[in-house]
Amino acid sequence: MTEATVTYHNRIALIFEFDETLAPDTFTALLEHCGLDPDQFHEDRIAPLLELGWDKKLARFHCLIEESRRRDDLTIGADTLAEVGRSLELYPEVAQMFDRVRQYAQQVVPDVEVEFYLLTADMHAGRRVENLALSDYREDSELMKSLRLAVESIAKRIALRRMSQAE
Repeated sequence: MTEATVTYHNRIALIFEFDETLAPDTFTALLEHCGLDPDQFHEDRIAPLLELGWDKKLARFHCLIEESRRRDDLTIGADTLAEVGRSLELYPEVAQMFDRVRQYAQQVVPDVEVEFYLLTADMHAGRRVENLALSDYREDSELMKSLRLAVESIAKRIALRRMSQAE
C-alpha cells in the first residue's frame, strides 16, 4: 500500500492586518501628523474622487500626494512615515496578546513555535476583509477567547499528527 508523505511542521503562523486590528487607522494618524483634519480631508478631497469611481485606497494616496505637492511645508517621505509609526499606540493589551497566544498553544504542545506576521499598507490586489470584531485584547474578551480556541485547535492537530507519526 502506498502512502503519501505528509509534511509536519511544529509551527503556527498568525497573520494580522495592522490598521484597525492592532492599532487605529494609520492613514488618519498620518493626516493628523500633517496638520490635516481627517474628516474634512475625506469630505473635500477624497469623497469627490470616490463619486467619480476611484478606488478608495488610490484616491486617498492621490489626494495626499497632491496635498504634499501643494504645500511647501509638507514633505511625506520615509522619515515622516517612520515618525508617525513611532507615535502610534496599539490597542490596549495588544502587546500582552502575543505571549498569551504562545501560552495557549504551548499548553497543548509545549515545543510548538508560534509566529506572528504583519500585513500592512493595504495595497494588495484583493479586497481587504474588514475587521468585524471589536479590537479588545483583554484576556477575557470574546476576541481572545476565539483566538485561544483557534490556536488550541491548531496545536491539537499538531499533537495528533505527532502521535500518528509515532505509531
